[in-house]
Amino acid sequence: MVSAFKKDLITFNRPIGFKERYAHLFSIFEKAIENGAIQDVDIILTPSDPDEYPDYPNIYPTTGDSTKQRHYKLLVVITSHIDEMRTRKLLREYLFGIKDNLRPCMEKNGEIYYRFLMKPYQQTDKKVLRDFTAEAVEYDDIEEFPNQSNMNWQKTVLTWIQSLEKQEITFDYAVIMEDQSIINLRKLLSILDSSVINTQTLTPRQKSNLVWGRFDTNTNDEMFIILGQERHGYSFVGRSEEFDQQAHYKHRRTVWGKIDSIEKILPHYDWVFWLDMDTVIANQSISVEWLFEKFTERVGGEDNFSKINLVVARPKQDSTINAGVFMIRNSEWSRKFLRATQARRDLYFNRQMEQRAMWELLISPDYKDGTLLLDRDDHTFNTFPHMYVPGDFVVHWAPDDCPVKPILDAIGKLKQYEMNREFKFTLNHAPDH
Repeated sequence: MVSAFKKDLITFNRPIGFKERYAHLFSIFEKAIENGAIQDVDIILTPSDPDEYPDYPNIYPTTGDSTKQRHYKLLVVITSHIDEMRTRKLLREYLFGIKDNLRPCMEKNGEIYYRFLMKPYQQTDKKVLRDFTAEAVEYDDIEEFPNQSNMNWQKTVLTWIQSLEKQEITFDYAVIMEDQSIINLRKLLSILDSSVINTQTLTPRQKSNLVWGRFDTNTNDEMFIILGQERHGYSFVGRSEEFDQQAHYKHRRTVWGKIDSIEKILPHYDWVFWLDMDTVIANQSISVEWLFEKFTERVGGEDNFSKINLVVARPKQDSTINAGVFMIRNSEWSRKFLRATQARRDLYFNRQMEQRAMWELLISPDYKDGTLLLDRDDHTFNTFPHMYVPGDFVVHWAPDDCPVKPILDAIGKLKQYEMNREFKFTLNHAPDH
């Protein structure tokens, strides 16, 4: 055991606001250095911009076969409370260089696999629960546990770590920390790689028994993948911030947040496949690549498809497109299209809103040739519940308010059908517009 790693990590003993956090962190460390609490062998905070520090721990490794076992040098487990969203935001940025979820936080094999483990809670404020749900969907780096009486939290955490093996996730070392603690992961990885701390060489047994910090704390503070083992290896980007901004800052209906989101996300990818939150992928055997092959055949070859920037369907029953499901290419054409869509101020509160704006643009001479319109097609791309037939790709409920129960019921039925192709069912929930 190496004594230098036995010291408690610095914790915050008073509630402070997010704006104070950065300055407060550095003041704490300056004092700790002055009084000798932190030495050269200790683990301390440093900025974590991956562009500024090219040797920063690799959490953006190259993609590989998503079905193979994933191995990491370091597992980082951070225990947290549901209302500590600002703390988690800070930790994502300082520990892992993650400022948003426009690109996946972690993929496949790499150096670091991290998770926030949420302590069970009895009840919480409605707004806190809403914001936490959005955070969990957008970053997909949170694990929740059922609230059980007499729960041994430390045992729960250790049991969860052991369960990763069943998910074919392995690691060399594990770090367990509170969300009020800070460590330097880059320095830790360097120590583990070199087996040397301040000229002292660690034996394999010493390296496997390093312990520092405290597991839990009684202090309070007010204070972004791996997206599971994706079947086809795509990045999932959930967004809520842009939707929240519409009524408060942009003075238009919430749905326009979709266009803001796509404008932010699109520069990071070749294509964005947009799905509204009230859609369900019903046939998970269909890949985007397979769809691209079908679309390429439909337009007469690769040269013609290279000129397509938007793929969208118009259902048989509708006068315009279904803007809840579409694909858009990262191109100058698309950027101009999105800008032109945003400019339709006359439709900010119109019933069809962004859907009408997109429709009128894509049938215009400037954008018609760059659009693959699946006209009067209810099955190739997406469908509605009352039109669903087994094998359809995406089902879109398209209500005025998201029908949570029908969607959850449908997911249950689709899971049964995936396990038993003889299972008979319907998704007969007609759209209410």
